[in-house]
Amino acid sequence: MALLDVMKEVLVVTLADVTAENAEAGRNAEPCTCKQFVAPTFPEPVRPAATQVLSAGCSFGSSGRAVWSVADAVGALFLRVIGSGICSVTPQFRRQLDQHSPGTRRLHRDDRALGLTTGHSVTRGNSGRLLALVCRCKMAAMSYPELSRRGFLGAATVLPFAFRSMAAGTSIPVGLELYSVRESLKQDLEGTVRAVAQMGYQCVEFYAPYFEWTDAQAKQMRQSMDGLGIRCYSTHNNEDYLTAPKLDHARDLNLILGSKYMVQAWSDPKPTLDGYKVLADHLNAAAERLAPAGLRVGYHNHQAEWKLVEGKRPMEILAANTQSSIMLQLDVGTCLEGGGDPAAWIEANPGRIQSIHCKDWSADPSIGYKTLFGEGKADWKGIFHAAQNGGGVEYYLVEQEGSRYPELETARRCLEGFRTAHGQG
Repeated sequence: MALLDVMKEVLVVTLADVTAENAEAGRNAEPCTCKQFVAPTFPEPVRPAATQVLSAGCSFGSSGRAVWSVADAVGALFLRVIGSGICSVTPQFRRQLDQHSPGTRRLHRDDRALGLTTGHSVTRGNSGRLLALVCRCKMAAMSYPELSRRGFLGAATVLPFAFRSMAAGTSIPVGLELYSVRESLKQDLEGTVRAVAQMGYQCVEFYAPYFEWTDAQAKQMRQSMDGLGIRCYSTHNNEDYLTAPKLDHARDLNLILGSKYMVQAWSDPKPTLDGYKVLADHLNAAAERLAPAGLRVGYHNHQAEWKLVEGKRPMEILAANTQSSIMLQLDVGTCLEGGGDPAAWIEANPGRIQSIHCKDWSADPSIGYKTLFGEGKADWKGIFHAAQNGGGVEYYLVEQEGSRYPELETARRCLEGFRTAHGQG
């Protein structure tokens, strides 16, 4: 499981009211970073992601934008690793949390008291205790002596995310590419997202029309998603969204939504390999521009990228000529139709397949992409194995271009098929 994404569920939440109250009261929060707060040693396989999160250094207060930084990062991290039974906090850390109250200006930073022990699992009896301590830790990190009602409510909102993290264990989230329910979205955007969340999808991927939203509309959607406990890890974007003058607006919307990746959803087929090298340069340039905002670029394949051009597959050119930070989002169905081998492609590009569009395909031309998940040609067992053993997958996205059922029913059936194939059913 990519721990970094779990952490971002909490790290990116803005507590604007808390900042405003601090300013009104003339009290400035002390900038504090996760790196300053704690530097524990984590067992593999969680160490790299945990280190990246805890070294990110998100300050809050005087920046004018309050961010759940120290306590939330540590709290969500502990809940994740303890809930999965990988490791647990030491008794010293529990005692240290117990020392704090809402009036505390800062948390102690004794690394020895924040050690982790391995081989322990959380029990039904102590999980609630730990959760309470984490929330108490959150309130202790507030910058003003007396916690206001709004400040308390802000701290309390960590609860559903914490429970969600514990329940999820180390599973990889599965979401829905919302193009799958495009007609429903046109009729009722928030209602459709709600219906998708209620089916059990853990994330969604918005596609190109999201670009027409205002910042206020994006904030409303983010608020709705937070209430539903569903995330948006990436968006699908037209090619021109990754260049001026549209890039800045797309970037801002993605930051509001909590996205990690801006994925280029399509590029016209090129007659020469040089054309794909130009495309690679375009993706690299976008990656450079988005990096300061903490966003990464991705590219989504279609059939053309798998068909030979001058003796080579364009996807190979794109992989070889783009930065390693650029995600190669694999569309399984179009890979199959284009003559590619999804599992082999994942194995050939370790660490770059952070998300996969789980779309099946039938060689029967009367069915094609209208086949339901698990009823087509894809070897899902082999694909999942490759993705989770070196591929770098952080989340899966079901995508469906139609079926013999209505859109929402199709989405529900595909999720059931995914869970069965992935061993979650």
